[in-house]
Amino acid sequence: MTRNASRPDLDTGLDRGYEHDLDRAVDQARRALVSASPVARFSELAGRGLLSLLDPAAAASFAAAILAPLREYGSRADLVESLRAYLASNGHWDAAAQRLGVHRHTLRYRMKRVSELLGRDLDDPAVRAELWIAVCL
Repeated sequence: MTRNASRPDLDTGLDRGYEHDLDRAVDQARRALVSASPVARFSELAGRGLLSLLDPAAAASFAAAILAPLREYGSRADLVESLRAYLASNGHWDAAAQRLGVHRHTLRYRMKRVSELLGRDLDDPAVRAELWIAVCL
């Protein structure tokens, strides 16, 4: 507990290192409170991953919107699963193709189609990070 200098009657629960950053501390306290059972420190939430910090409804909407062109595409190939395997294999064609049980050239064609449908460059790390979040939700 830390005494608030401007309000001596108010005790504030802060994680170490954020005594001077009240906004961040309040945000951390809110996030800890939401996932606490019955009490948690914000630093304990770190191991739960970035996705646990996202608003579930907003994250689901984001994932649905970003993946919609792949789901709407009329093809026998499951482009979302192909994308998931490709991203999970860090873009390694052989490993992803093996995971899917297809030839690597088939996977290359699918990823080209994914890139075209999404209008995004799969070689861009920021794009890959967004897509990974979307396929994990």
